[in-house]
Amino acid sequence: MRMDLVGDLLATLRIEPQDIADSGLSLHGRLDRLSTDEIRDLGRVAAPELVNRWDTPIGAMLPGLLHSQSEQVSTASLKTRSYNALLREGVATWGDVAELTPAQLFGLRNVGWLTVIDILTSSVEQSLRSHQARDAVEDSAPEDLDEELDEPSEHLVADEDQLETAMADLRNSGTWGINVANSLGALRTLATWGIRERDAKRLDDILELNPDSRPIPADLSAMWDDFGLVALADWADPALLDVTLDELAERLFANMDERQHTIYRRRVIDGVTLEVVGRELDVTRERIRQLQLKAETQIAAALKRSPFTLLHWRAADLRSSLGATAPIAHDITQSALEKSLRGASQNAAELLRPLILRLAGPFRERDSWMTLEQADIPEPADIEAMADEFGVLPLVDARDCLAAHGIRSEFHDAWLEHSGRFQHDGDRLLVWSGSVVDKSVALLAARGEPEDTESIVALVGEGHSVRGVRARFFEDERLVRVNRTHWALRAWGMEEYTGITDEIAQRIEGAGGEIEVAAVVREVVSQFGVKENSVLVYTAAPMFVVEGDRIRLRMDDEPIDVGGSLENCAGAFRSSERSVSLLIPADADLLRGSGRPLSGSVAVALGVSPGRPRSFLHASGALNVTWPMTAAIGPSLGSARVLATTAGATAGERVRLDFDLEQGRVSAERVPQHIDSHEDIDAIRLLTGITADSENALSLVADAVDVSPANVRRALSERGDMELAELLPRPEVDAHLRSTLSNLAQLIASG
Repeated sequence: MRMDLVGDLLATLRIEPQDIADSGLSLHGRLDRLSTDEIRDLGRVAAPELVNRWDTPIGAMLPGLLHSQSEQVSTASLKTRSYNALLREGVATWGDVAELTPAQLFGLRNVGWLTVIDILTSSVEQSLRSHQARDAVEDSAPEDLDEELDEPSEHLVADEDQLETAMADLRNSGTWGINVANSLGALRTLATWGIRERDAKRLDDILELNPDSRPIPADLSAMWDDFGLVALADWADPALLDVTLDELAERLFANMDERQHTIYRRRVIDGVTLEVVGRELDVTRERIRQLQLKAETQIAAALKRSPFTLLHWRAADLRSSLGATAPIAHDITQSALEKSLRGASQNAAELLRPLILRLAGPFRERDSWMTLEQADIPEPADIEAMADEFGVLPLVDARDCLAAHGIRSEFHDAWLEHSGRFQHDGDRLLVWSGSVVDKSVALLAARGEPEDTESIVALVGEGHSVRGVRARFFEDERLVRVNRTHWALRAWGMEEYTGITDEIAQRIEGAGGEIEVAAVVREVVSQFGVKENSVLVYTAAPMFVVEGDRIRLRMDDEPIDVGGSLENCAGAFRSSERSVSLLIPADADLLRGSGRPLSGSVAVALGVSPGRPRSFLHASGALNVTWPMTAAIGPSLGSARVLATTAGATAGERVRLDFDLEQGRVSAERVPQHIDSHEDIDAIRLLTGITADSENALSLVADAVDVSPANVRRALSERGDMELAELLPRPEVDAHLRSTLSNLAQLIASG
């Protein structure tokens, strides 16, 4: 094909004409009259398209390079980074560049997209400059060439020497002959690939043509059928067809001495550090680095030679199978890795595996996944950001996002599971990285109808306490109770069920301000089917006042008599004038994030009263202490899971919460299960938060639990803090008092 115009070049490169619309070039511009800037613009347009012809040699796409194959590449035409990348791999002339494919460019060390585009752009420029210089000479094909091609059996033969001679003659016969030779070379490569990699026998095994969609004349159709019967073996490259992976492995490492081979195996295959390999071979880390670089440079140069094209083919298939990232343990991944090394012995497979992974990507093993080094892999947060306010998104949206980042559909579920932050729910995906309440909200949003607490906890499936989760539902503004057992999202606009206390209040107001306790119990039990004892319990809620056998609503200014003494509150201490400490067990409920009931006296000590909750801040959020006016069971302590886990507490141990009443903050300290190894004073501090010495420990602890020093040991034992009681020093008895008491005892005994 004659190439005189810009449009001619675009046609040979399969570039659509509209792709040059923004470059200012004309399809009818003569190639031999393009300015330096126009050549550069054409190079920029062509380079990205050349990348798509992954396994085609650059010289086959840009025949002009063959006219300057002995010319040295230089920084005058290439960026310094591109020049260094080529020179480091032994690519010194444009002839060397012409032998490379885009796939091989990406396989060069430290070469990425921008560098490949620069090399291809410069290759287009060099080809055009060579074309301009030789245009006058290569004006037409020799007259006798048609006669030579009339009888292909004389040139297109299986004999290797004859084929090479025929193709050399074609290349020396001018532009037309070069194009024909390149086409035959491409067919030869295609035939070899089809036999080696696709088990093809004939040309029509690998050609994809659908005559039904684009009809062709009958005579051409018959010719096409005949063309498809061509045996690929007649065209294939014997050097590539017969070579084995074991032979390739042997050739790659044939010129390495034993030390280089050892360094390559230990560093590249075994992944051992420079430090360790240096110690093994008794050389410096820097020397190991140098020898490794030399070995890898030697291998990179060898990989550019013809027999090693097989490895590039295997790498291309592997990349297609793995996509941007693939779970190593997945059947598809393992099958693709095995297929890329099929036919190799175990030793050869060990040597070639890292090479093929590098050529394919390079790929790196990271956190049980095989990931393309330059791939833009999404973070779980990217998927979470696609969810609605309740943490729900269509599963198809997540899959589209993963596919857009080059992750194969077969690996989507594995990626989502590996992230640990999502849960499937039919055709929806739920964000599964928050608290049990966040997960419950997402489940309700996905189902679109109310659920009872027990069912929600079972769906979450993490073993949470139903009672604790229900308490947290009451604290969350996103949720609303719509009947005695079921919860819904407040956004649904359903009528809120305020519970038994609200039903009692309505009947009190309906009766004119007060009603008999027995009457209200009967009515509520009859209407809602709740137990009589449950209704009686709620009559003790702070919002009510029971006087005799009648009940009424508490007035706004009517005080609530709640004692504030800590004498009977196990684990609670006024550790200083402005702080209160609370010792709680690190049980399953705490570590799951459940709240817990709290003594009314402790709540008062923390500055909490009915209808007046308080939040204590900490580094990771806030700890809420609530006491609703409707609560029949008293105040509650919110989830302290974050505080406990941050302090390092594990199941069976204890956590001491220290509340700063002035600053409104809370902190936590882990208390070991056994404190026998601690000094008594230190053990007292761990249990109470009180810093004392042997002289004042008794009095300080006594003040902390609102009793006298004389009664503190008894009070601690009675409320369940027997361990602390045993740690306190016993008070010394005055000698004179001891003598007096002894005499008194003797008088009583004798009288």
